[in-house]
Amino acid sequence: MKFRKTIYFFVIAYVLCFLQCYLSMHAYAKELSAICLNCIFYTEILMTSLLIIFIFPVAWLLNMFKLSIKIRYVISSISFFMLSYLVNISIFDSRVASWSSYSHKDVLISVFFLAYPYLSVSVLLFWLATKKLNLLQLYAK
Repeated sequence: MKFRKTIYFFVIAYVLCFLQCYLSMHAYAKELSAICLNCIFYTEILMTSLLIIFIFPVAWLLNMFKLSIKIRYVISSISFFMLSYLVNISIFDSRVASWSSYSHKDVLISVFFLAYPYLSVSVLLFWLATKKLNLLQLYAK
């Protein structure tokens, strides 16, 4: 059962991260990527969205420290937000900022305003899915 919950947790996080990144960055799909000149937009998002795998150590630590379930949901949702935001920054940086004169601050601000509607919805869906499927109680008795 723990393995199944772990797989569900990863699939939900990965799919939501991919969808919100695709929706928020689709305007730059035809731009050339500075990371991989031959990569298409979908491949770059699929690969960059794998950063969401770093949410596993967060979930594991939350279970290890035996925090209350509400705190687990809040911390995991914040972690999901930060990692998804990092994916968006990576895509924006490779497709737009690398070819122009964006400062780091400008990149952060631009990505936030491009992605906040999709990030908000995906974090809400992540929170609801983990709560509904009881995914953060991997070691509950």
